[in-house]
Amino acid sequence: MSKKVIKTERKEIIEETAKETAKETAKETGKQAVTAKKALVRKISDTDKWTLSGSLTVEAAVVVPLTLMVIFLLVSLDFYVHDKAYYTLCALETALTGSSYARLEPERGENQAKEKLGSLTKAHRMPTEIPSGNVETSINETKVSFEGAVYRLWGYGAWEYKISETVKTVNPKKRIRQIRMLQNGLQFSNTF
Repeated sequence: MSKKVIKTERKEIIEETAKETAKETAKETGKQAVTAKKALVRKISDTDKWTLSGSLTVEAAVVVPLTLMVIFLLVSLDFYVHDKAYYTLCALETALTGSSYARLEPERGENQAKEKLGSLTKAHRMPTEIPSGNVETSINETKVSFEGAVYRLWGYGAWEYKISETVKTVNPKKRIRQIRMLQNGLQFSNTF
């Protein structure tokens, strides 16, 4: 039998006994019957409070912390994915800036890349650790790397990430000359 059926049967029995006792005491005096009925109902309702099951409390004690842990995990994962994507973009943008200026002078390219790196890391608004960045510029390429971590919201452990991007320095004069040599070579071979 379900708990609702048991409770309704119990209430019916209680009401019947209350009515019977009220009729018996009503013969004596009318006021005493009303107070006796109230006292009996009060006594029975006090005992019903202690017979209720505590399954809702137990379920809530398990479900609420589990739900909060999942929410914190998802927010931490969101911070991690956001930071990794943002700093990958920063590394590419910094490497492109460094390679475009490095075709003229490698020192100037490295300075411009470091300036760009600083401005992009300052523009980051997430409540996470600012990673360490490194820029290396040579005549042939610019390499940018980031290392950082996102700490979990429940206090311990971290998700670390390392990002490294390399962009080759393109010299437009050499590139145009190579293209023209290819075109001239094709035209020369077509004449024979």
